[in-house]
Amino acid sequence: MRAVGMKLGVAPMGLYRHIADKKALLEAMVELVAAEYDLDTLPGTWREGLVALARQQKSIIERHPWLPELTSRYHPLGPATLAYVERALQLFEQAGTPRASLLETVGLFNGLVTALVVAATTPTRSVDEARQRELETLLSFGQYPIFTALAGQPHLDLDQEFDRLVLRVIDGLA
Repeated sequence: MRAVGMKLGVAPMGLYRHIADKKALLEAMVELVAAEYDLDTLPGTWREGLVALARQQKSIIERHPWLPELTSRYHPLGPATLAYVERALQLFEQAGTPRASLLETVGLFNGLVTALVVAATTPTRSVDEARQRELETLLSFGQYPIFTALAGQPHLDLDQEFDRLVLRVIDGLA
C-alpha cells in the first residue's frame, strides 16, 4: 500500500479510506481488468466464441502481464468477473459439457490460455554449454528415442499457433 500511495502521490493511510487492504486492492485490479472483455460480440458457434474469448484473454494478459500471478491467488466475484465466467459457462454448455463439469472446464480453459500466453511472452533462456553437453550425453544412450527424435524440430511459435492449440484443447474439453 505504501508503494501504491507513493505512485499516486498520496499518503498510504489515505488509501484506506477507499480500499480496505492490499487483498482488496488486488482483487479490485483483477475485477477492473475483467471489465475489458467484450462479451456481447462473440461470434456464432461455441467454438468460435471460445476462440474469440481466448484471443481477448491473450490480449488482456499481454496488456497486463501481472494478471496471471494475481488471478492464481485472487478470485474476486464481482460483476465483470461473473459476466466473463457466465459467458464461458454458456459457451461450454452449448458444446454439450455436462453441468457438473462446467466450472472445472472453464478453469481448465483459463489455465490453458494463461499458460500459452505466459509461455509465448516469457523470454527463452539460452542453455549454457555445460547443460547442452549434459543433455546430449543423456540422449546419446538411446533411452529417450521419441524425445531425441523430436528434440531437433523447430520450436513451436506459440503466437502463430495460438488458435490451433486453443481449438485442440476446447474440442477435448467440450
